[in-house]
Amino acid sequence: MQTIMDPQAVRQFARDLRQRADDLGRINGQASAASISMQDTWRDAKYDAFLRLLDEASLEIRNFCDYAARYADHLDKKAGGVERYLEDRY
Repeated sequence: MQTIMDPQAVRQFARDLRQRADDLGRINGQASAASISMQDTWRDAKYDAFLRLLDEASLEIRNFCDYAARYADHLDKKAGGVERYLEDRY
């Protein structure tokens, strides 16, 4: 089996993935902070249900952001390996 990879494209994707994960993490934190400030004006069963769902979603988003950062690191290492291979080959 032959694998074709453009190291520059992979590194660009890794940078984009990190940036989007950072953006998503920041937005997630802002949404959580905003929901907490709503406690003063909105406190009923619907709010409690919403807060539970938001907490679950927030955890999933944090897990995704962590995974995305680790995967971006993995992609950078793979791209580095391909770059070394190409340098040695040519």
